[in-house]
Amino acid sequence: MKPLFLLPVLLLVSPTYAAWEVDGNTSKKSWFYAAYQDDKNGTVELQFYCDYEYPGDVSLLVFTGEDFDPRGANAGAVDVHATIDGTDFDPLQGYNDSIDGERIVVVDSSEDDALFGVVRAVRSASQPIVVHYAGGSHRFGAEGVERAVGTLVDGCL
Repeated sequence: MKPLFLLPVLLLVSPTYAAWEVDGNTSKKSWFYAAYQDDKNGTVELQFYCDYEYPGDVSLLVFTGEDFDPRGANAGAVDVHATIDGTDFDPLQGYNDSIDGERIVVVDSSEDDALFGVVRAVRSASQPIVVHYAGGSHRFGAEGVERAVGTLVDGCL
């Protein structure tokens, strides 16, 4: 009988993540790919993105769910740290940006080509992916990441 009581407790402490998703569109004049996942709270999104304007480049974007003031404390450059399957990667050089007033942390491969190593590691991740930056640290699951990020890599690089 006791193991039945333990099951609800385990369900409460086990993080649940939505599966990674991929979106894309290709036409004669343009194309884009986006592989993304929300954190377990559904507040923050990690996204890898590429499009026809910058072929061969990939961007990492963290949609933080925070308001952003381009003149405030978070303006300018920001280091982004990734931990994937227990490996801590060297900091990526990113910057803060805004979409509709939301703080977006961005790393572009054109600015820091070490991002390609992070993308390859994320593609094969089997454990939650952790992203840290000034003001935030978030975990993202690995379910479906190989298919989603693989589609982006195959379409972009």
